[in-house]
Amino acid sequence: MPELTNWNFNFDLRDVTAASTKPPIAPEGYYVGKITKTYIDTDYNKDRVNFHMRISEGASTGAFCKETMMLPGTTQRDNRRYWRGLFESMGFQPSQLNGTELNVTDGSSIFIDKRVTFYWKPGNKELG
Repeated sequence: MPELTNWNFNFDLRDVTAASTKPPIAPEGYYVGKITKTYIDTDYNKDRVNFHMRISEGASTGAFCKETMMLPGTTQRDNRRYWRGLFESMGFQPSQLNGTELNVTDGSSIFIDKRVTFYWKPGNKELG
């Protein structure tokens, strides 16, 4: 197979940051943002919901945060209070949440583009 060693191309790098340039990490605290993506990675954990949020207010506007929550009833500890907090943050009223059992049939669509207040604590891969 012949090898072409004299190849060339042109492109503009003025608006591109290097792949090694990491985005700023928001400090620990409460933020307001929108949920941009939710999913369950069934290869990793069929009971863990992944949330991606984009901060929309304050000094960290535009930054992304990722967080996970176990599905209700899948942990030894009752985590429904965190789910209730999420629904209240999305604008559900206590009367709506107290009135009946919640039935989430399309896990992604109910959360996408919802404005929420969330607590973010950056992780440290080196420390696990």
